Amino acid sequence: MIFALQEGYDTAEQGYRVLTEYWQQGMLQTWEWYTALLLSAVPWLLWLRWHDKAYFSQYMVSGIVAALFAVCLDTIGLAHGLWRYHVQVIPATAGLLPWNLTLIPVCFMLSYQVLPHVSIWGKAAAAALLCGLVGEPIVDAAGLVDHIRWRHTLSVPFYFLIYITAYFSGRTLVRDHSMRTARQREFYMQKYEHSAYACSIIRKEHLSTKFYFQYVNEAFCREFGYDRQEIHTVNPLTVSELSEAQLRDKYSALLKKQEMCADSVYVTGDGRRKPVRVCVNLLHHADAIEIISVAEVSSPSSSSPQTRKRSAWCKYREVWKGI
Repeated sequence: MIFALQEGYDTAEQGYRVLTEYWQQGMLQTWEWYTALLLSAVPWLLWLRWHDKAYFSQYMVSGIVAALFAVCLDTIGLAHGLWRYHVQVIPATAGLLPWNLTLIPVCFMLSYQVLPHVSIWGKAAAAALLCGLVGEPIVDAAGLVDHIRWRHTLSVPFYFLIYITAYFSGRTLVRDHSMRTARQREFYMQKYEHSAYACSIIRKEHLSTKFYFQYVNEAFCREFGYDRQEIHTVNPLTVSELSEAQLRDKYSALLKKQEMCADSVYVTGDGRRKPVRVCVNLLHHADAIEIISVAEVSSPSSSSPQTRKRSAWCKYREVWKGI
């Protein structure tokens, strides 16, 4: 039995060698290969341009689930000789890369966000019919696929199941996380509002490089001379006296540690510089990350750096952890 298994592996390895040689010598010069390459990249670019940012995480999870199901079913079909592909974007994959990892997940993700009044079951039926009875015949006619022992109508229920499973997987996983985060945020916001220490929330959307003030409490406004309405138009870099490069470095370090405590300087509304002991923490949302900070104005000569850090950490735990 072990000998038969080893022989099977050797045969598969030889087949991949033949495929790689054909791919290098003939496939790269064909229009089919360039078409497959474009279909692998362009839909994702369109998705990044037109996606709904409020549901980015949910739809991305759904897209990943759809791609995984598509790859698994495609691999099973290829292993049983139900269809064959005449083009490969890269020789290391057996399936059709643009169909499994691009067209199916991207088309499904875009369909989730359009026509919100339409039932998800109706969308799933329409998507399954379009993929099975329109999409597959088109790739057949283009010479990309040859369905040897498979009818397009048989694909429709599989596309329907992939569509529904992917949608509810993304919705369930991301919604549960979002609900927990929302409850956390509500709990901490109550503490911020009544805290004697300057608390602020700086927000960054997932696909953006910009940071902005989402919230400050009354103690922050009183201590640093900002108006609650005004602070939303103030660049956090102006208040913290950091360059964009320094902020990115600190943000990268915070992503690894999740919480930090250090001495810094805040600039007040009238231009004065105040040394502060500040501790920060990350709060992850479905569509953004929030940087939570608790700051206390300090005097450089009041204590040693280690003592100041320990003091600031106590203030942080008092406000953030509810101790």
